[in-house]
Amino acid sequence: MKVRLKLMLPKKYLILNQKKQAIKLCNVWKEYQPWDRGNKKTWKNDFYNYNKHLKPVFADKLLDTISPFDIEKFIISMKKGKNARGKSYSNASIRHQVILLSRLYSLANKWGLHSGENPCQKVKKPKLNNQITEFLNDDELIRLMEILKNWPDKM
Repeated sequence: MKVRLKLMLPKKYLILNQKKQAIKLCNVWKEYQPWDRGNKKTWKNDFYNYNKHLKPVFADKLLDTISPFDIEKFIISMKKGKNARGKSYSNASIRHQVILLSRLYSLANKWGLHSGENPCQKVKKPKLNNQITEFLNDDELIRLMEILKNWPDKM
């Protein structure tokens, strides 16, 4: 009965019924790059962030297999890691990576490359604390005043 039914249905219905092939993040990235360069001024930042942080961890994984737990582990590893200057990564840097990964998922869904959910939506992104409460000490203040006194362009 099933065989007969399949013969009677047009091909397009059978194609729509088939499950999509799982795609790797690196393949989504290949599709994303031309779009990124044409639509964003910060495409170089995305290129660096993907190659430095996301590619080593997620590039060869299928989008269906990346879980919120994997992303949480990635966030923790970045918090423990050090940047090129030997300092810990800031919450803003970690947040940029999660947002880029989320954007890759969203565009993969939009372009029909992936039909699953975005695991980044289930992950709490690091909060930003941009307040800097640092004051000049007495020596720094005296030095600043001397420089300003001798500054050639006083308006």
